[in-house]
Amino acid sequence: LNIDHELQRYDVQCIDYGYVRPALEEKDLFRLKDEEILQREPLAQPCRLFGVSFNNQRLANEEIIRHIPASETVTIIAQKINEQNEMLVMLIRANNDIVNDLYQVSDSSRCSAL
Repeated sequence: LNIDHELQRYDVQCIDYGYVRPALEEKDLFRLKDEEILQREPLAQPCRLFGVSFNNQRLANEEIIRHIPASETVTIIAQKINEQNEMLVMLIRANNDIVNDLYQVSDSSRCSAL
């Protein structure tokens, strides 16, 4: 994610829920010594919004998904797994907005959802 060698600070993405812990100091990090834990499958499953292009996927994440409050209830419906082994999902917010629908237009004609 981000490494600032000069200040010795690191942004770390957690694989369990995907959140980012920004600007951790080197003293807060440690090397895993248990080789067995390194062999375990990741807890996170790669996924993408069903029916949304790569560019619009990135925009949806930047414009909406990252800003959904932790207190908001969202519904995630898994559709299937694609050729890249990603789970294709529908994301429905508490107000019944379907995030996928806001980004299912061509990249060149996409208008901001905000």
